[in-house]
This record gives sequence, structure tokens and C-alpha cells, in this order.
Amino acid sequence: MKRRILSTILALTLALSQGITALATGSEPSASQKYVEAMGHGWNLGNSFDGFNSDEGAVSDETSWGNPVVTRELIQAVKAKGFDSIRIPLTLSTRYTEADGKCTVDPEWLTRYKEVVDWAVEADLYVMVNIHHDSWIWLSGWDGKEESAEYVRFQQMWEQLADCLKDEPAQVCFETINEPQFNDGTEEEKQEKLDKLNLAAYKIIRGSGGKNGERMIVMPTLNTNHEKCAPLLKLIQGLDDENIIATVHYYGEWVYSANLGITGYDEVMGDDGNTPRKAAKNAMEMVYKAFTENGIGTVIGEYGVLGYDAGEECNQPGEELKCYEYINQLGREYGLCLMFWDNGSGIDRRSNTYQWKKPVVGAMLEASIKGRSSYAAELDTLYFNDRTDADVTIPLMLNGNTFKGIEGLTEGTEYSYDAKASTVMLKADYINKLFEAKDGYGELAVLTFQFSSGADWRETLVKYGTPAFSDASGTASEGLTIPVSYQGAKVRRITAYAGEERTGPQSSWWRYLQHTETFVPDYAEGTLTMKPSFFNECAEGEISLVIEFYDGQTAGVKFTKDGDKVFAGNGTTVSPAAFTDLKDGAWYLDAVSYVVSKNIMNGVTAVSFAPGDPLSRAQMCQIIYNMAGKPDVSGESNYSDISDASWYVQPVTWCCINKIAEGRSDKAFEPNAPITREEVADFLYRYTVYQGKDVSAQELDAFTDAGDVSEDMIEAMGWAVGHGIIQGKPDGTLVPGGTATRAEISAMMMRFCEAV
Repeated sequence: MKRRILSTILALTLALSQGITALATGSEPSASQKYVEAMGHGWNLGNSFDGFNSDEGAVSDETSWGNPVVTRELIQAVKAKGFDSIRIPLTLSTRYTEADGKCTVDPEWLTRYKEVVDWAVEADLYVMVNIHHDSWIWLSGWDGKEESAEYVRFQQMWEQLADCLKDEPAQVCFETINEPQFNDGTEEEKQEKLDKLNLAAYKIIRGSGGKNGERMIVMPTLNTNHEKCAPLLKLIQGLDDENIIATVHYYGEWVYSANLGITGYDEVMGDDGNTPRKAAKNAMEMVYKAFTENGIGTVIGEYGVLGYDAGEECNQPGEELKCYEYINQLGREYGLCLMFWDNGSGIDRRSNTYQWKKPVVGAMLEASIKGRSSYAAELDTLYFNDRTDADVTIPLMLNGNTFKGIEGLTEGTEYSYDAKASTVMLKADYINKLFEAKDGYGELAVLTFQFSSGADWRETLVKYGTPAFSDASGTASEGLTIPVSYQGAKVRRITAYAGEERTGPQSSWWRYLQHTETFVPDYAEGTLTMKPSFFNECAEGEISLVIEFYDGQTAGVKFTKDGDKVFAGNGTTVSPAAFTDLKDGAWYLDAVSYVVSKNIMNGVTAVSFAPGDPLSRAQMCQIIYNMAGKPDVSGESNYSDISDASWYVQPVTWCCINKIAEGRSDKAFEPNAPITREEVADFLYRYTVYQGKDVSAQELDAFTDAGDVSEDMIEAMGWAVGHGIIQGKPDGTLVPGGTATRAEISAMMMRFCEAV
């Protein structure tokens, strides 16, 4: 988000708030609450007046960080998009001189800043003025003493800023300091420093004349953290001044917002069941209870997601939209004003029409100012690696709206809609026509779902195959670039291992690497780059990457790090998944690759497939359950050794109910017992019957131990042998009662899928 201060924001695990309706029950809104309501939804003019360049002789004006000169037309465009307020961050570092203890801010800089403030007033926007990056450039080193240079400078800066803007109308408010932070001291000592700064700015503003005696003053919590509201509440209540507003910032939970592998807005982040959506609501409630319920208006001075400008697809696009939609609803619910952080990645400031650089984001933000929008409950992308035999369902979250249709498609022919279940069903014939017409891999269609209100929702259909990796080149200091033919697949997340242990940044406490910060997939160029930031905290020796894709595939890459050298013999070794126990050239590699890519089987751990281990009867049920698409389960297995708390209760129960599997006795299923070769044949035979497919069999007389096949499994074994699913041993035996290894099961499953 913001240059240089980003690392500080990330470390804080901040939280959010926004909106305009929920005031303390039964009480008349206070002046600050009414003011916040009038501020509506806001926008930040980021990386303009807060940008700077401290290099000697370098430009240090509003273009320092790459944005063009601010125009009156830009400010008018902000208003036209529906925003009612604007925050104009101002950095004074590099714009002042100091002599004999006197700080003098460049008057031309203040004059230019005031010009833009006046444009915003002219456009009928509420304006929040603040001192910005000074908080970490020089103020963070303050020792807390009032005679120290930092404190004196802060006072003198506010004296000049307050005097410059003292005659601005009441719609201009002053924020004392952006994201206050301090290098030294306990939490209590840091809070004491902030209290002193807030009070210093407050006294200077109130005594500076003009309209500042009753101007709204905005005060932040420590680090603008929503969890640190109590001390600020105490300070504000002690001043007994209803023209004070509280402020915090919110960029969501870091592992979602910056994409450390949590890509879904409703995805569980940890063992406590918390999701990004739940975390946002909890944060809003916390701010509401601290301030709004006590009659203090609150502004979320900055909100967004940290990966917004990190890359085109750092955050999953549809899941990012859900965040903006819900966060603005929470703002309405809790009576808060939210101000979207835009550092130039939002509104295109170089465009004559000032359109959004990401139109779908702009459409959602503008729609969310007015009310709620609707969207798919699941991912905004549907992946297909083959024709589909059934219609595809898309459950919707309507949020009070009604579904109107899909632009360009005919209901009843290409899709249907179940209003009671709020579910769209795309017709199989429609999807298959798109699939067959597509040459190669990639987008099949982008469907626009339309609703009675709010932004449209776009659902993308993609044809995909298995990604293919080529030899890698690079160094630890410059990064490792791996050529990839993505075949329509897109990377969801990556975990790195050194042996059985995770490696790389955050690996001591977190499962996944940070998208864009440590790795970058480039789908247009066909590369996956592991950046130097990954290698800076990566172990030496052989490294395995477990790469998960949004379509459900898992792939892996192995390489060796030796100091700055990164190599893998003849090149990058690509395994079916990043399993460290698969031998190069082993007979089962293709089979393991097949079952893993099809989500039929997984490893026993993220880096271990255990090819030589036996497979249990319950695991065989799971395999068949996976192939069936994990259907809903209703009923019971009636076996006493199937516990409701066991991991396998659903697959075993489903297989038993549908007569695909049965126990070894009337009362016992024996889920943990190793499955025999003839039982594998029997399970697959029954599953084929369940599907209504051919189960013709052949004789087993050619095998010397044919008589060892259990009588009730002869037909199933004959069917499996006849279709090449189970093959005899080199000595001409079937070994029907022998256990089957995971590698053997992989081969059987691949042959089953290809033959049946």
C-alpha cells in the first residue's frame, strides 16, 4: 500500500470499520457522530502530498512517488464517483527548515496544499487534513520529553498548518498525526507519548483563531489499531469536547489481506474458525462499542487490502470484491465513515476521464456507497478439464437483492435459476459446447450476472490442463525463474519444505509463502519466480515447493540451494506433487501424478506420499468418495466400529449406503485394516455397478492361484482383470488376499479411470 510504511502496517495486524447508521440506542447523535454521518464514504489522495524524496537535489513535490500533479478535475471526479469526503495526507519532512530551534515549513508547499483543500471544499467534499509520514520518519524516535526537538517541531508544524487553514469552513477537519508509532518504550509509555501529541495538537488548533475553535479534530489510536481504543476513549472523554472524532485504520487480517495463502474471504484462517469476514465484523463491533456507543464519531481513515497494488492477481479478484462489499455494509451498520486508501492504483490520475484502473473494483466500491451487492458464494472462476455430465450449480449470496439474469444467455436453454435456493445452474450442454470449441487452454467465457441492485458479478469459465514445469535458472540473490506452461491453471498458494520442515519467511509460525513478496506467477510470460526475499530466509540443501492451484491440482518443484547457487542437476525436478519420498524414475511416478492431479488421492503429509505403505479400507472408501465428487451423506453405515467423530465417517457411510463397500462381518467394517487386492477389485466393481456401467468379466484360469479368490469376489476380480485394472504378478499369480500398497493403488486407480 504505502511506500516504506507498508512493513509497519503489516506487522500491526490492524483492523477495520466503516459506515453510517448505527448510533447508540435511544440517544440523540452527538455533533461528531452527525459529522461522521455527513462524511459518508471517503477516498484518500495517497502518494501525492505525502510523497517525498530525501535524496539531495531530487524532486520532492507531489510527484515524488510517481503520481501526476493533482488537478481540480481529479477532485471533481472523486465527488462524481459518489464519495462525500476526501483525506489529503501531507508529509512535511523535507519541506521545512530549522534554525535556532525554530521549524519553518515551506510556505509555497502550504499554499499549494491549501489550493487542493479549497478545490475539495468547492466540490462539496468533507476534507480530512493530516500530518502523515512524519510519524515514522522522525517523530517515532521521540523520547517523550516535551523539551526534545521532535516534540517542539511537531508543535511548530501544527501552529503553521492550523494558521494556514484556520478560515476553512467546518467541512474541513484536522487529524493530528497518521499511524502514530514509537521506536522505544513499553506499550504504556508509547501510549503516554501519543496522548501528549494529541493534546499538543488539540491545544494549538483550538487556540489558533479563525474557525479552529470549534473545528472537528480527529485523533488516532496507537498505531491506528482498533484493539487499542480504550486509552483514546479516556483522553477524549476527559476533554469534554463534542467536536472530536476517533480514527483507526483497517486492512484486514494480514494472511488474507497480503495473501499468505488465505485467498477466500470466508476461508478459515486457523484453528479458532475465524475468517476474514468474521474478523472484519469483530473489529467493527470493537470500534463501535468503544466510541460510537459513547457518542464519539469514528472514521476509518484508511481501508483496503494490502495486496491491492502488489500485483494484478495477488488477491483473488472475486474474493477481494466480497471484502469491499461487506466492509462497506459494516460501515453502514455501525455508523462509521470509511475512506478507501488509493495511492494511484485505484483511480487513474493520468486519464482524462479519471476512470478506475481496475473497473470491477471501481464498480464495486461505487455500488457499495449506495447499498449492498450480490455475488457467488464460492469462487468467481469455474475450472473444467473435461466435458461435464451434469449441470453446474452456482449458489448466490443475494444480500437482499434479486437475481435478474445472465447477460447474453437465455434462461431455460443455457442456464436455469432456483429462486428458493438462490442458485444458478449452468446447463451441461452449454458448457460442453464452449469446452469443445476452445482450442487449447484458458478462458471459455466471462458471464455477467445481473441483480436488482448493486454491482454486476462476473463468473469466469476456464478450460485447464496439468501445468508443465521446465528447467529453472537463477541465483538466490537475483531470484529463481522457473518456466511454466500453466495450461489455464492459476496458483493459489505455495508451501516450501526443507526435508519435512517448512522453510522461508514466516515458516516458523505459518504454512504458506506470501504471494508477490516471495513468489510471483506470470501467466502471460509463463514463469514462476522465487524472489530473493524467499531465499534470504530459506534453508540450505534440497528444497521442495508444494504448489496448489485454484482448480484443485497440486504440483511440486525441487531444487537445491548452495549459498547463492540454486540448481537441480540437469535442471528443475518436477514431481507429481512435492513428495520427497518418490524415487526418480520409479515405475509408479505417472500413476501418482495422475491420482494427485485428479484429486483422487493425496499424500500422507504435504511432502510424503508413502508409496510402499498399505492402504486401509477406509482410505479406499475416501478414494471412491473423492471420485464421486464428495456427495452429501444421509443415513448411517450400521457398523459398530464407525465412529461419528472419525475422519472417515462420511466416505465409509456413503460407500456402505450405496452398496459400494460392506463390512468384513455383519457388525464390523474394520476401517483401519489394510485392504486386499481382491477387495480393491470388489469396491471398484460395485462402484461401476453404481454408475450403471458395463461390468462384464473374464475367466481367471490363467492364474495359478485363481482358486484363492474368495467365492463372492470372483466376478469382481474377473472384471478387474478383464479391464486391465488389476494385473498379475511376474510369477503368474494374482495374490488376491495380499495387501495393496499406495503405489499399486495409484496404478489401479489410473487404469480404472482410463478404462471404465
